[in-house]
Amino acid sequence: HSVTFESIVRDQDGDDQISECTLEASDGQNTETYSINPNASASSDDEARCKQVVDQGENGGWSHLQQLDYDLTVTDDMGLSKSDSETGTFPNHRPVIESLEAREYVDREAFEVNSLIRPVDVGSGEMRGCTIVLSDEDNSYTAGSMTQVNSTHVRCEGDDLGPSKFPGLDMDEELEVEVTGTDIHGGTASDSIMYNLPTGIDYSYSAMIIDRGGIDFLPYQVSNNGNGEAEFSTELQNVNASFTANGEDSRTFTLDSGEVEQQSIRISPDVEFTGTKELRIVTENLETGIQKESTIPIHVREAPKTTERPVPGIGTLQLLLLFVTALILFSGRKSGPQI
Repeated sequence: HSVTFESIVRDQDGDDQISECTLEASDGQNTETYSINPNASASSDDEARCKQVVDQGENGGWSHLQQLDYDLTVTDDMGLSKSDSETGTFPNHRPVIESLEAREYVDREAFEVNSLIRPVDVGSGEMRGCTIVLSDEDNSYTAGSMTQVNSTHVRCEGDDLGPSKFPGLDMDEELEVEVTGTDIHGGTASDSIMYNLPTGIDYSYSAMIIDRGGIDFLPYQVSNNGNGEAEFSTELQNVNASFTANGEDSRTFTLDSGEVEQQSIRISPDVEFTGTKELRIVTENLETGIQKESTIPIHVREAPKTTERPVPGIGTLQLLLLFVTALILFSGRKSGPQI
C-alpha cells in the first residue's frame, strides 16, 4: 500500500531552476525522508514537479489509516529553500491471503475449500468476512464462512461444495475457486485457483429394473482429471455384477492425465432374489488414495408369466354337441316302406 505525494513548485523569478525536493513523512514517532529529483511540469515551462510514492516505509511500516505529517523542502540552484507542510491519512492495508487450497471428500462427489487470511498490521478482529465463489463455464455459486484462528489470522471455509449444495454445478468441468477477504475498513484481498476433482465418473442410469434371472448392462466411465499418469481401481459391491472386460467384480487400470476409461458392467442378480439392492461402485485413485463411490438402485422384479392360449380346433364339448345333434337328426328321419 502506498500514497502518492505530489507538489508543483517554481522559483520566484518565474523559472523552474529547482535543484532538489526533500520530503519527510512522520507519524509523530517514526520519520521517513525522501530525496526527490524535480522534473519539469507538463503544464508549464516555468514550473517543476516534486513527486514521491510513500509506501509502508523501512521502519516497520505505517499503520493502516495512520495520520501522517508531510514536510516538503524545496531548494533552488542558488541554495535558497522554502518549506511547506500537509497532513494526510495513509491508506488502509488490504488483508493478505496466505494460503488457498481445495480438497476432495473421500466418500462423496464434493470438495472443501480452506483459506488462511490475515490483516497486515492489526489483529484478526479487524476482519469483517469472506466469500468463496465457484465458477464453471455457465454459472457462479457463492459460499464461505469465516472463523477466527488466533489473534492474527482468520480462516475462510467452504464445506461440502458440490451438486448436493449447488445442483447446477458441473463437477466434470474445471472450476475457478476465488476467495475474497474484507476487513472492517473496506480493504479487500482476493486470490483464486483452478480446481477439478482428480477422479471423474459418469454413468447412464440413476436406477435399473431387471427381471428376476435376467441380465442387463451398465455403461460406466472413469476419467483422470489430475496431473500426470495415475493408477486406478474400480470395485463392484453388494450386487452380483462383473466387468465385461475381465468377468471379475474389480479392475485395475492406468490412465494418463485427461484420459477416460470406458467400462461396461454386466448385472445379473441372484436367480432367487426379488426386490431392491444398491449396486455400489467404488473407484480409487491409487496414487492419492482418494475414493469416489457411486450408488445405483437395482430393482429386481418377477419375470412376467406367459399366458397359455388354447389351440384353435374342436373341443370335447363341441364333439358332444355334434354327436347329440347328429343323433337327433338321425332319429327324426322318416323310414321307408318295410317288407
